[in-house]
Amino acid sequence: MSDPEIFSKMNGLLREGKAVVLATLIDTEGSGPRDEGAKMLLDPGGVPFGTIGGGGMERLLVNEALEALREGRPRKLTFALGVEVEEGAVSVDSKCGGEVRIFLDVIKPDPRLIVVGSGHIGMPVAEFAHRVGFDVIVVDEAETSTRERFPHAKEILSGPLEEELG
Repeated sequence: MSDPEIFSKMNGLLREGKAVVLATLIDTEGSGPRDEGAKMLLDPGGVPFGTIGGGGMERLLVNEALEALREGRPRKLTFALGVEVEEGAVSVDSKCGGEVRIFLDVIKPDPRLIVVGSGHIGMPVAEFAHRVGFDVIVVDEAETSTRERFPHAKEILSGPLEEELG
């Protein structure tokens, strides 16, 4: 899977409101399974897109990525691939004969707020939510649900509530 395909998949998952982990091989010493810059994306269920090297290292990497996702914090890992394990490195039974360092970046979607109603309460709520970093979606079939009243809304849904949120 190419980098553009990985980033496209990541964008799709983020748009669905799902956090992801982007694993990037940042350094190698000796022989490793992939070159620096190789990437792999993991969804919240641990499903990988792309590869960072496969085998035992990748299985361990998936577990570490899921833990990073639970914590909501990035981390760096060093894998010793069939070589003597230095402090802090994870040993992997491999014939590669080198070490690789991988950065796990936890990427979360922007928080989203759905404002139901475009009247005198919905307007300041939407403005405040936008100012503190929310993607705002306004839902109301009234004539007041306009781009002029909600200039920062990511979306304005002006159909019946049951249809728009159903």
